[in-house]
Amino acid sequence: STNNSFFGGKNKNTKVSFVVGSKYSLSTAPKPTNRNVRVREVKPHLLAVRTFSGKPPSDERVQKERKIIDGALEQSGLNASTEDGDETMVYGYHDPFITPNFLRKNEVAVMVCEKSAEELMDEDFISLTE
Repeated sequence: STNNSFFGGKNKNTKVSFVVGSKYSLSTAPKPTNRNVRVREVKPHLLAVRTFSGKPPSDERVQKERKIIDGALEQSGLNASTEDGDETMVYGYHDPFITPNFLRKNEVAVMVCEKSAEELMDEDFISLTE
């Protein structure tokens, strides 16, 4: 099965994460063999996401997608969450070496402030397409 991973850009502290299947809990997830790797549970959250195919995006592409997301959030009356330090997340849904670029799926995501989204939750789906 395809592993989902997300990673940050070169400009700040980069984090690489892997998502384990829902059949695992914090106590049953495989134990890391490297002491610098930790397993943690991420609480449910709301993301604003832009999806595109191609090679893993450059920092410039990530910044471009982030600006589009920020504009769509503002237009929709939503705010990016400051709980996570206002970080931009980059997700890649592919193995790192074998999948050709045109088959790779990437996403740039920003955590949405749940308080700003509560009043819009009953409305139609908010699209972040151009």
